[in-house]
Amino acid sequence: MASDIIDLGQHEDGYRTVFEQMKDAAILVDAESGIVVDANKQAAKLIGRPRHDLIGMHQKSFHPKGQAIEYLEIFAKHTDADSVCELENEVIGRDELRIPVTINPFLVRIDGKSRILAVFRDITDYKRIQERLAKQRDELKVLVRNRTAELTEVNRQLKEEIAEHIQSEEKLSEKLRFIQSILESVPVGVLLIDAKTQEIILINEVGAALLGRAPVDVIGKRCFGLICSTDPTACTLTNRGNRFEGIEQTVRHQSGHSIPVLKTVAPILINERECILESFMDLSRRKRDEQERERLKERLRQSQKVEALGTLAGGVAHDINNILAGIMTVASTMKLDLEADPTELQPGDIEDILEACKRGRDLTLALLRFARKGEYVKTPVALNHAVDEVLKLLRRVVPKEIIIQTRFDPDLAQVDGDPSQLNNVLVNLCINAIDAMKGHGTLVITGENTVLAESQEGLIAGRYVKLQVRDSGSGMDENTIARAFDPFFSTKTESEGKGLGLSRVYGIVRDHDGAVTIDSAVGQGTTMTVFLPALGLTEQDPRSYTTAPPIPAEPNTTVLLVDDEQLLRKTGKRLLRRLGYHVLLASDGKEAIEIFQQDPGAISLVLLDLVMPRMSGEETFAKLRELAPGLPILVCSGYSKDGAAEKLLNQEPVGFIQKPFTPSMLSAELDGILNRPSTPEV
Repeated sequence: MASDIIDLGQHEDGYRTVFEQMKDAAILVDAESGIVVDANKQAAKLIGRPRHDLIGMHQKSFHPKGQAIEYLEIFAKHTDADSVCELENEVIGRDELRIPVTINPFLVRIDGKSRILAVFRDITDYKRIQERLAKQRDELKVLVRNRTAELTEVNRQLKEEIAEHIQSEEKLSEKLRFIQSILESVPVGVLLIDAKTQEIILINEVGAALLGRAPVDVIGKRCFGLICSTDPTACTLTNRGNRFEGIEQTVRHQSGHSIPVLKTVAPILINERECILESFMDLSRRKRDEQERERLKERLRQSQKVEALGTLAGGVAHDINNILAGIMTVASTMKLDLEADPTELQPGDIEDILEACKRGRDLTLALLRFARKGEYVKTPVALNHAVDEVLKLLRRVVPKEIIIQTRFDPDLAQVDGDPSQLNNVLVNLCINAIDAMKGHGTLVITGENTVLAESQEGLIAGRYVKLQVRDSGSGMDENTIARAFDPFFSTKTESEGKGLGLSRVYGIVRDHDGAVTIDSAVGQGTTMTVFLPALGLTEQDPRSYTTAPPIPAEPNTTVLLVDDEQLLRKTGKRLLRRLGYHVLLASDGKEAIEIFQQDPGAISLVLLDLVMPRMSGEETFAKLRELAPGLPILVCSGYSKDGAAEKLLNQEPVGFIQKPFTPSMLSAELDGILNRPSTPEV
């Protein structure tokens, strides 16, 4: 033990500092006499006496009288041992209070003298806890014993009940298996949480699967950060301890994404332990269905907006066509008069008027195509001529400072498509390019034949026509390019319009088995490239006008002309008489029915306008069919033959002519329908 004596003679200052700052009580005792030579303030506080009173006292004075001698013997024995020891005893505090302590004695040398340094630690709280635990163990033993007796009695009763119902056991098991299968199939997660610690006590397989975890990985962990938000104050349901039903929240999947759930929360008490029972139903599919419904609604709204634009454009085209029809019939009649008396007029003037009318007709046809009022069928389309039609519409509104250039391969193949939709593509691409140039720049439209390798641009390998619209405008950044085809995304201001432009372009091109790409950079302009499958045919100009001489009418042929436009009735009557027809006039459908009923056998054919007040052309047609099922009717409209006209054309004998028309076109249609062979009845 001598070799283990700590010599503090060289470190008295350090020893004094440590001695005074120790958190535990410390007493320095003379090893031979047992007299206290020093004590720190913690010792004075523990024993309840001033420090100067402790110095000079014998160490046995601090212990109960009955334990003093025994303590001294044990203490002496341990201080002579070769290892550090810890004693458990009691000291006498203020008011003779016994304080349980642990004592750690150390043999030290100070100034050549042997001292015993005794460190005392108050273990009052520790003793109380031990006593409480011992009491709880005893109570638990009693509880277990009582509960065991109860369970024994319950077990006995259950055995009796099982014996009484042994015959129905198989049916009961079958029902239980059925209920079990139902519970396993219900997509509802359930977990039990400790209300105070927020630790998960229980979770079922469905709930664990919603979290992307196994139940063993969840039980025992706090719900915050595992089930929902990492912030404990953010979950009002768990913190309040109230009952909630049908609350929409989110749970966190192991991968990091949130899953929407319908949550029900109920506080329960389990063995005096406050718990929270939560059940949650996955709403992901319902949310996706709601989003899909909203997307479809939005698409419907977009379609309705496009249809409204088409209706507006179609109405404008109809009014223009009525005006042009009057001009064309006046000019055509004048030309016929001129042929009868060449001295009256100059032929060149009449030709100029007719040519202007033809250009006006081409303009309205292009407008009708853009409005999608024309017949929707796929047909071989020559893109260079389609571009010409579009530019006729746009040149009137394009600033003079914008230069438009077109370059096409001389043997450019045709494409199979709907002319109105492809015109729509061209119009949108050109308008976007013109807007991007802010009043000045160069617009270049090119077309060429090309061959795409397999999977290029997401298309199958083969021959395509590549159409490019390139502008010298401000260009687009990457974010704008990424969203360019989104519906109603636009870089324009509210007054400039928001659009379906490029999204409509994308949809039309995809419907034609093609692709559209964007090549752009800020300050470097934009190139829109459209790929459409080639038909392998070179382009031919599809535009032609009937120039054959009019076909004269058969003798005694009477036409009932029905139109609400006074000018068209007047000029139409003049033209029909020039062609050799007798003419009756009606300003609307009701008047036409009245005239027809006066002498049905006298009318050979009805030339019927579709858009009229009081009684529409469609209603008039139906009434005439009731009165005379075989009556030839030539439907006339400023619209193309779709919608109402298309329905009527399925009946016989019926023809269609679109305003404006030439005398040759009208005479050919009249002759064709009057001399059409009747369909034999079956």
